[in-house]
Amino acid sequence: MKSTIKFLLKIFIVTALLFGIMLVIPELFSNQKIEIKEISIKALIFGLLMTIILGLLQMVKMKKNGIRNASDLDFKVSQKSTFTSKLTLNEIFDELKTKYKSINLTSEKISIRTSISLYSWGENIEITKGSTNDFEYEITSKPQLPTTLIDYGKNSENILKIKKIINNFA
Repeated sequence: MKSTIKFLLKIFIVTALLFGIMLVIPELFSNQKIEIKEISIKALIFGLLMTIILGLLQMVKMKKNGIRNASDLDFKVSQKSTFTSKLTLNEIFDELKTKYKSINLTSEKISIRTSISLYSWGENIEITKGSTNDFEYEITSKPQLPTTLIDYGKNSENILKIKKIINNFA
């Protein structure tokens, strides 16, 4: 619950401040007096509405991905997970290249770029070999746009999708 409140508070502060700044900028270039009280009320209302809408969308997508008791890590837009597989990195690449258009393989990792969707400007996904075991891998999924505040569970969804593809193949 504490993580959820911190997440919602972050949305509220960022959206209210940005909207407030956007309302002040035109006033600076006009000859009218800046109505701080009026702008503050509008910014607070906008921040509250955005917190309700964006927060609710994030919570719904997280529950859809199987996250019930969210921690601070679950609310981060960059997601990581480790898994083991009997497959080599080349075999994983061969299986994933049928599912993704933009995918590259180097000796140490698989790099995937997803395209723009309704929920995202695209993600960068990397699968690297683990340090302790030849068949241990780490998946990292993060937004292509570094200023992303909310990913609507898209990065955890990417990790779950890749794990499912690999487990079905193995």
